[in-house]
Amino acid sequence: MYIASYTPKLTPEEAQRFWMTPVEVCRLAAVGEASDPKVKKLLNTLSDRGHVPFVKSGAAKTAPRLYSLVSAAMLRTIWDVIEDGRTYRYAEPVAQAVADALLKGVARFEDLIAMDVNMGNAQIIFAGMKDDGTPRTLRWAQKTISGGLSMAFSVYEAGYLIQRICGIYADFWADDLKARNLLDEVPFEIGLDGWPVEEGGV
Repeated sequence: MYIASYTPKLTPEEAQRFWMTPVEVCRLAAVGEASDPKVKKLLNTLSDRGHVPFVKSGAAKTAPRLYSLVSAAMLRTIWDVIEDGRTYRYAEPVAQAVADALLKGVARFEDLIAMDVNMGNAQIIFAGMKDDGTPRTLRWAQKTISGGLSMAFSVYEAGYLIQRICGIYADFWADDLKARNLLDEVPFEIGLDGWPVEEGGV
């Protein structure tokens, strides 16, 4: 799936490639700076408990952890769900549903516009709690929900998150490609209307 004119085609493999540092994954997920003690603790806890995928960059115990685009999407989802008072354990299945949908979307759609048209409004409905602490109900909404849902249920705007985080990933990925000499420097050109040319400016 093409996410920018200056990057290669995004594939499920690239979306799961572990290369981002804690600083980068926190910025991509927009949860704050990794240097913030609260954010650092959150990321470490989610990683240690297996809620956010990562790999160690080396064999040493202190080797830095590396994350992926999927990691960022799951981190942001968990961040959003726990803001409503839920636990990490409760939020993880919601995040996994988002990760699965992201990978399917990347494989299915030609570009971000197609992804936005076809799944930009996709929502996840979840409610209740099982004995293991996970949602009793978790499913994709059959149609867009704008109101009238019982307060016992929660709705997560998963489609918007997926489309948005894939689009933002382009600049992070481009920097990585340039650092590995796999991409020439990309000129940032502003059109006459004040918008970047590659985003529709003229």
